[in-house]
Amino acid sequence: MVTTERLIDAVWGDDPPSSARAQIQICVSRLRRALADLCLPDVISTVAPGYLMLVEQDQLDVHVSERLTAFSRQAASAGRQAEAAEAMRAALALWHGEPLTGIDSELVKPARIHLSERRLSMIEERVAYELGLGRERELVEELLTLTGEHPLRERLWAQLMTALCLLGRRSEALEAYRRAREVLVMELGLEPGEELRRLQKSILNGQSEPVEPVASEPAYAEEAPPAPQCLPPSVSDFLDHAQLVDQLSGELGHCSADQLRDLRVVAISGMGGIGKTALALQVAHNLAAEFPDGQLFADLDGTGAHPLAPRQVLERFLRALGVAATAMPASLSECADTFRGLVAGRKILILLDDAADEAQVLPLFPGTASCAVLVTSRGRLAGLPGVRQAYLSLLTTAQSVSMLTAMIGDERARAEPAQMP
Repeated sequence: MVTTERLIDAVWGDDPPSSARAQIQICVSRLRRALADLCLPDVISTVAPGYLMLVEQDQLDVHVSERLTAFSRQAASAGRQAEAAEAMRAALALWHGEPLTGIDSELVKPARIHLSERRLSMIEERVAYELGLGRERELVEELLTLTGEHPLRERLWAQLMTALCLLGRRSEALEAYRRAREVLVMELGLEPGEELRRLQKSILNGQSEPVEPVASEPAYAEEAPPAPQCLPPSVSDFLDHAQLVDQLSGELGHCSADQLRDLRVVAISGMGGIGKTALALQVAHNLAAEFPDGQLFADLDGTGAHPLAPRQVLERFLRALGVAATAMPASLSECADTFRGLVAGRKILILLDDAADEAQVLPLFPGTASCAVLVTSRGRLAGLPGVRQAYLSLLTTAQSVSMLTAMIGDERARAEPAQMP
């Protein structure tokens, strides 16, 4: 759910017109009509105090692009360069023009920069795969255009120099280096980086193939990411909530292909010490067999003095999924993209314990409905998309007796009945 106030901030920033709310309503109405024309009449719902968009797994190009990118990287890691290039081309074909144009608020600008950076990185990876396949002749014209549009991207210059040199056009490769150096010095006051300097030196030394054209370092070494098993042990003396355990297990567990449309999220809330973590662990262990691609766990320490930052959690998850420290993404958004790419289409259960609020949790969500998320928090996390709420209330007398008996044993409980609740 996105509030109307947040939409106003996204469109106008700190200086909205007095008619902002009415204009947002008009825009949403137009969006609904446009989607209805595409046979998608019920995508946007009004949910106080704002709006909610309900989309199926393959209705957002960005999610499809993430899955194709993840497949491309897996193929490249396994040495299947042609498949990697084809998948990355398919992922890039889903991009149409610059994203989020016409809006320049501080809320939207970071997302636009992030999406543009993601697309450029995908292009560089695809070019690297195709250089490895000997397609330098087809790439030269494209790389000339790309370096003109993005003159500060040193990797694009390096790829252009490599393609030209592989075609025997060494003088043009050296001219490309001169242009790259000129723009870097003029715009940034920096000399070219090591890769460009090494390329220039090898060309000057007369090497016909100055560099082995390889793709980006794969995020993981295996043909497929590992299946992490990160759940702590279940609590054996947990109070008897068998009915609730069965209910939550059913909501998160096995679904047919037709039912895998929305991400499955269950949020367990209740006062401190009531047993939320124990309940969540029991549910998670019950479901482990239904998520054979792995189970991830993080104690978010939301009620502590220093709650865990989403990026810290994502880095832990990425390491568990086989990402090398040297390949760790630089920003939160890049970590989230890599994480969603690695879990795309896989059956993974994610348990997030002791969440502070929705903002701490949302970056940790996968982008695929094959995964499921279990969250515990003292407060209700009503802003999470598709969340099913489970509130853990105070123990009944019968539950208290059952829990105490499990802890101290039947013999002692029978021997000291006066001390029981």
